[in-house]
Formats: sequence, structure tokens, C-alpha cells
Amino acid sequence: MKRLELDIHFLTGRYHGSEWPPAPMRLLQAIVAGCHSTDNSALRWLESRNPPIILAQADPQGRPLRTYVPANNLKDMEAKAPKSFLERRVASAVSYVYELLQDSDAVFADQVRTLAESVHTLGTGLDAAHVIGRIERGPLITGAGSLRWVPWLHHLTPSNSSLLRSPVEGSLASIEAVFQFKLQRNLYGKDNTPHVPNAPPTRYAVTAYAPDEAARGFVWLPLSLYADSKLKSRWAGYAEDTVLVAGMLRHALMSRADEFGVSDLLKDFVAGHPKDNIDTRVSYLPLPSIGHHHIDGLIRRALLVAPAQHADWVEQWIAMMEEPLPLVAEGLDKPIAFAAMTGEVDSVFDQYLGTGQEWVTVTPMVLPGDYSRGWTLVRKLIRKALREAGFATEEVEGVTPSKVPMIAGAKHAHVYRRKVNPGKSYSYHARVQFSRPVAGPIWIGRQRHQGLGVLAQASAREM
Repeated sequence: MKRLELDIHFLTGRYHGSEWPPAPMRLLQAIVAGCHSTDNSALRWLESRNPPIILAQADPQGRPLRTYVPANNLKDMEAKAPKSFLERRVASAVSYVYELLQDSDAVFADQVRTLAESVHTLGTGLDAAHVIGRIERGPLITGAGSLRWVPWLHHLTPSNSSLLRSPVEGSLASIEAVFQFKLQRNLYGKDNTPHVPNAPPTRYAVTAYAPDEAARGFVWLPLSLYADSKLKSRWAGYAEDTVLVAGMLRHALMSRADEFGVSDLLKDFVAGHPKDNIDTRVSYLPLPSIGHHHIDGLIRRALLVAPAQHADWVEQWIAMMEEPLPLVAEGLDKPIAFAAMTGEVDSVFDQYLGTGQEWVTVTPMVLPGDYSRGWTLVRKLIRKALREAGFATEEVEGVTPSKVPMIAGAKHAHVYRRKVNPGKSYSYHARVQFSRPVAGPIWIGRQRHQGLGVLAQASAREM
């Protein structure tokens, strides 16, 4: 099958846009700016295409950059303010790949290739660039040092994805409307004060992109815990009982799977009995409340987390969870709480799901070893737990173990229940410094699938 490939080469080796990789919508805007027109059948063909595959290096992160521009018009207060960017160093070209499904697509694709040669910047005015376009056939080869970023078509987005703006039908018309508005706007009112009315919105879609790799991060469902089935009042459990709450969630989801008659493979996945890979399973993560110095640390929320390659299975749970899950404690007949999906990811969830370089345990981790005499060995076992959780050795700059909590709302490591014999397992709190910003959720240690070893960003209120 033929495909159109547009290679973006950044002439200065730097990119100052807010997202990575550069969004497909930026490419359309750059082509419009280069050819000075939106009235073109080839561009209308481009805006109606499905989101392209993007070949680009891993996120180079970047550093904050502040620029100052002389204020030629002293009345314009906005011109006096410095502008901040995130400057990324780009080592290789970024390629956008569009599949050509019909014979007529090749004609429009060739016209787009010609129009794209007029691109002079992509990103901000600092990002000089030029485009080399071509029509290819045969297998798509990803170059050394590049990743294949593919549109994520599931409703649930994986933890290592990027949300990028992508064109839709009507994007060109909205670009033209914004341009005409800026030509005609009146910058100053009658009293000679700055007056900038709101511009019309630009039309686009938001598409999740994720690297097309064997491990593509995780997807999750956020849950809120309630005291009654009508979801009128919240329920709060003790943080020490994290393992018990995780067990109730697991039992409730297994029972619901039996009611819906799902496949045995999915039942094993929910039950945590993987056939091949021990981590190809559901993780049940109760989340203690954190966020300020006087927080009580009680469990009011939870996450159901699974590998992103099984997102289609997780989406089946959404239908299974239209009714709240009853949480029944061991030895009781009636539920003590109910778990329901929530559409509100509040500030507590953000502490567990955000992105940062420094993380601390909220629930203590159980070391992946039966011997813990000496802090040197403890640090080695924490690093081992991070490797088992999927982090490369070079990603971890430092670890600091502790028995006492490092964040408000957490408790001493000894008070938490554990599934295995406490005499043969050792639990510690830990602070982890990564070499780059890492997206949550992060959970490590022997009993990480039952809610122990859950980390939050260190920016949450610490002890």
C-alpha cells in the first residue's frame, strides 16, 4: 500500500512547542502559513485524513527558556511581558505518515507534498524547519533512535501517551476565521486602553499517541468508594487495611465477571492468575487521601490498572461496572462499601497520576527479598523492585529508604497489613529520584498488585 511521508527537519535542532511529538495540527497550520492559503482541495483532503503515524525520537524533555522582545508599542502591556517556552533539542527528523487507501488519494498526496515544501517554521517562530515529502510503498521502517508513535484508538489512554491536536473536517475553515479576525480586530478602545476580544476557536480533535512498543504503559479506571449503593455518602477505610480493600475489589470484580459470563482468559486476568507473564494482570490500588499537612490518609478512592495492550479487556469492564461494585469483607454477608467509576479525577488522583522526577511511597513497599540487614542491601532491593516494575537502571538516580512515612497521610511501615508472613518479608517507605519526569501510576514491590508500594509525587505535602 502506498503512503505519503512528510519529513520535518528542524534547521536549528531545536523545537519550542508545548507537546511532543509535534501535533499533526501544527503540520497543517505550518503548511497553510507556508503557502498563504486555506482554499485548496489538497489541504481539504489532508484535514479529512485519519491521524497519521508519527516517527520521532523519545521525548527529549527540554529546558525552560524565557525570551524578551522589545516593546515597540508601549501601550501594549502584553508586549512588555517575557515569554516562556520549553526548548527541546531534536536529534533527528520527525516524519508524518499517511496511508493512501484509494487511487485518487495519490493525486492529492502529491499536491500536499509540493505544498509542504513551502513550510518555513513548525512550532513557534523560533523553529525554522523545512519539509521533504515523498510517496512510498512497502513496509514502513523506523530509523535508529526513533519511535513509531501510533494513534491510540481506545477510549482509555495509556500512561505513556501524548495528547496531540489533529485536524478534522472544518479545521481549515476555523484557521481562516481566526486569521480574518486578527486582521480586523481593534486593539484599543475609546479610552485608549488595550482591548482584545476573544478570537473564534480553532477546530480540531484530540488524539492520544503512544509509542508502538511491546510495553506501552498502563491504562486505568478511577473509582470512588461509597457507603451506600445510591452513592450518596463517601466511604473511608483505614490505610493500614490497603490489602483488605484491594482484596474486596478483586472479589467484587471477579463476581461481576461471572455474572456477565466473560471468557476464562479474562477471568484469569481479573483474578491475577496470568498464564505467561506474571505482570499481565489487573492491579488493585486503593489510594489513601493525601495533599495537605492535616490530611487523614483514609482510603476513599482506588484505581484498577492493567497493561495498555489489554485496553480492549479493560473497556469491557466499563459495561460491567454500570452498577456499583459491592465490597464485602471476609466473613461478612453484606457489603460494607460500594465502588463506582468516577468521571472526576480530582487533586488526590492527580498526585498519583501526574508526572514528576521525585516520587515517595504512600503505602510501604514489600522488598523483593527475604533479607534486609543493612541499608546498602535495602537500597539494592528497592532498585530491584523498580526494575521489576519496568524501570531501567539508568532511569533511577537515587533511592532513600525509611521506616517512617515521607508524606502526610502515610503511616509507619510496620502498621500495614501484608498478605505473606511478616516474619519473612520486610516493608519500607522509599523516596525515588528519577533521571527524567515519569508518569504515574507507579507501584513497586512484592505485593504491588494488592495496593502496597504505591507512590505519589513528592510535590504532595510532605511530612
